Amino acid sequence: MGSYGVGENPEESAAWETAKKAGATALYAMGEGGFLSALWKMAEASQVGLEMDFTTSCVDIASVIGVKDIKVQQKMWYGWKTVLTSPGAENQNEDLFCASLTYPDAVNGKTYRVTCVHYANYDVYEEVENDTGAFKFVL
Repeated sequence: MGSYGVGENPEESAAWETAKKAGATALYAMGEGGFLSALWKMAEASQVGLEMDFTTSCVDIASVIGVKDIKVQQKMWYGWKTVLTSPGAENQNEDLFCASLTYPDAVNGKTYRVTCVHYANYDVYEEVENDTGAFKFVL
């Protein structure tokens, strides 16, 4: 079983054929940029929509930590239209919370913003409202 390297055609490699047989629907040959560059190119090509990551951290273990009241809004001529909501999620007895959310119907070139509330209970319950501000979604 061979592999491909610099100067070889990846489409003719055993790795490429194995991926196809396993059901891969998209393949991308890594170039000089390496794995991260290839991953970025695959993400761009997938056009899965607006992807958001939410992170909340605490100085020590919190009894509860998370993000709630997530709203994705699109700028319209009359103001902001809420196009996606999520109640959010939380962890217990952790000092870090991470989650992702995707809005698959985002339109290339349109303006959006995301609002949410980060919260944690470490000695006292605290909430912080977050607003990304307006940004243009570009594929």
